[in-house]
Amino acid sequence: MKKTNSLFSFLILFTLIWTGIVSIFDGFLIWGAVRREQAQSYPSTQGTITRSNIKESHDSDGSTYKAEIDFSYKVDGTFYGSDTYRYGVWSTSDHSHAQSVVNKYTTGKQVEVFYNASDPSDAILERDTQGQDLFFALFMTPFNVIMLGAWGFLASMLKRKITKPPAGGVPIQQRQGRTYLRLPRVTPLAAAGLAALGISFVSIFIVAFGLGMNPRMSTIQIVWACVLIPAVCMYFYKKFVVGSGAKDLVIDDVNGALSLPQTFGRKEDIIVSLQAVTDVSIDEIISRTKNGTSVQYEAAIVYNRDGKSIKAKLVSWGDEDRTTQFADWLRDRLGLTK
Repeated sequence: MKKTNSLFSFLILFTLIWTGIVSIFDGFLIWGAVRREQAQSYPSTQGTITRSNIKESHDSDGSTYKAEIDFSYKVDGTFYGSDTYRYGVWSTSDHSHAQSVVNKYTTGKQVEVFYNASDPSDAILERDTQGQDLFFALFMTPFNVIMLGAWGFLASMLKRKITKPPAGGVPIQQRQGRTYLRLPRVTPLAAAGLAALGISFVSIFIVAFGLGMNPRMSTIQIVWACVLIPAVCMYFYKKFVVGSGAKDLVIDDVNGALSLPQTFGRKEDIIVSLQAVTDVSIDEIISRTKNGTSVQYEAAIVYNRDGKSIKAKLVSWGDEDRTTQFADWLRDRLGLTK
């Protein structure tokens, strides 16, 4: 119980801190997208570039660059100045992109300025969505997947603590004298999230080092398609596999048999006589790495075959309470507690 409570407390703390950090960057992305959409209706006037240079920042992680563009313009006889050439600009390690912006807006150049009619001091030079906007959204994708996954896991864990569902919350169905327990190691939604996380993470480096921080819109759209399409396909594939029953533990009271699911290396269903089942065991698996220690709890069916005792794993979770609830329910269902 103490280990589970510690895990729950750690997960809450991690999720809150992670969400806070990610939300800052997400908020900046969303703010930029909303402002650019609003700017589509801005009227325009002529303006002049008054300053154009690159701001460099250096720290232990390297150097970043940002184009700083100042411009002046006149609205209804009043002169204004602005230093925001577009909404949602980030500092990046891509010096060439910052240089291209500076080259585009040289000091003294006449430019078209789009201004907010209700606040003429709010003005920009570029209002269209560019490749860099979709790239930064791609950059945030792995972080957002982890955030959503953490919240989903936290919500399910909290729900189990409050409602205490049977079998540790494993979906159970009763049909024609059989009990079906759905035991996929990875759910369809989790599989889709992992696919999106992995592909987007790799894509970030391919785009950043191969195409720069401001790739063509057509190119970054293709990259996004390469992230989303496999993720969607993975979801429906996993949903089909899970729906087929291949990941179900089936307790067949009519025929007095147990069908083990195709998980943990089993390529086909293994049929076991209910009379051969002797126990439902729980093993604590401790893994130590240079980054720390992780603990998994494995529940397994123990049965006899040909004079040998065989252990067949069913679930492997980091939640000790859930694993115990599952094992206790299954022992009771199989009549092993009498």
